[in-house]
Amino acid sequence: AGRQPQPQAKGKQPPKQQQTQPAAETVKFTKKAEPADTAAALKPSVTASAKHKPVPQHSEARREALLKTLLESQRGKQTINLVTVGHVDAGKSTTMGHLLFLLGTVSEALIHKYQRESARIGKGSFAFAWVLDEHAEERSRGITMDVGVTHFETQRLSVTLLDAPGHKDFVPNMISGASQADAAVLVINAGNGEFEAGFDQNGQTKEHALLTRSLGVTQMIVAINQMDKVGWSQDRFTEICGKLSPFLRKAGFPAGSFTFIPCSGLSGENLVARKETALTKWYTGNTLVQQIDKFAIGERSKDKPLRLSVADVYKAQQMGMCVGGKIETGIVGVGDKVLLVPANEVATVKSVWRAQESVEVAGPGENVDLSLQGIEMTSVGYAW
Repeated sequence: AGRQPQPQAKGKQPPKQQQTQPAAETVKFTKKAEPADTAAALKPSVTASAKHKPVPQHSEARREALLKTLLESQRGKQTINLVTVGHVDAGKSTTMGHLLFLLGTVSEALIHKYQRESARIGKGSFAFAWVLDEHAEERSRGITMDVGVTHFETQRLSVTLLDAPGHKDFVPNMISGASQADAAVLVINAGNGEFEAGFDQNGQTKEHALLTRSLGVTQMIVAINQMDKVGWSQDRFTEICGKLSPFLRKAGFPAGSFTFIPCSGLSGENLVARKETALTKWYTGNTLVQQIDKFAIGERSKDKPLRLSVADVYKAQQMGMCVGGKIETGIVGVGDKVLLVPANEVATVKSVWRAQESVEVAGPGENVDLSLQGIEMTSVGYAW
């Protein structure tokens, strides 16, 4: 948005008349006339949309073909973007990495490799976290620093997983992930003193929950993780739920929009199935993946013009300039012309990537990367 117009300057007060003007009379101020160029500058500027370059829109035949291809590629499953948030060392990456393994998204051979490599540097329990923490510095430090992106499927949903960092030094990266999300998993460490450390004023549990809601997320799963550390205590689970429920309602999550799930990311208990007797004797609710599958999907506007919220701009060796982000409305296919704002530059879509696979078309709700041609990073990089 442009700057707000500044109020016009007022003129100087005329000198009081010592003899003829009554003392009780209100002194009036005169308004100095603005020069023509100043007055014009103070008027609201023309909206950016009026200056945008024209972009060819889809013909009816082109739109129908793209929609048909999109529906075929989705295989009847709706798309949702899911972000994991929570205090540092709550076990977010380990929990979601183990979930991906149990769902078959990650091979057993890869997990064995990570187990050997992590044990070699004294971090044997981080093998599942390495599925999402791919950078060398993240693995050496044992914390998530950037947003890890991967994909998996449930019975009815195609899920883009955004694994956000929990350390307070990387809150901007957490915001970047949460801004693209439709729903969230807030991971809590159930260990004695661990939940309290994350929930106090210096912890990230409260901040992440507030930021997630402020960024438009209205559905949340609260995964009470590391319950095996407290012997799957129902009392501890109830205590944590009792403290979090009023806070989440106050943060803006309506009652019924969040659900508590006890689990262990390291052992895998209650992620996809449960067999721990200490848990099954008092908990009969959903597993984590079952609850994820119950997330509601809002209306997706395929008929509106393309609007993609750019989260990343980068240059790949073979793909050239790329932009990544979430498609809010419309559809985009290979060969389409797109307008990048505020740079007001038109580019051609050379390729579309979804879930690390090249596709012909992508639609609303999907997290994609577009390879663009006819434009340079130097002309649009300042926008990010």
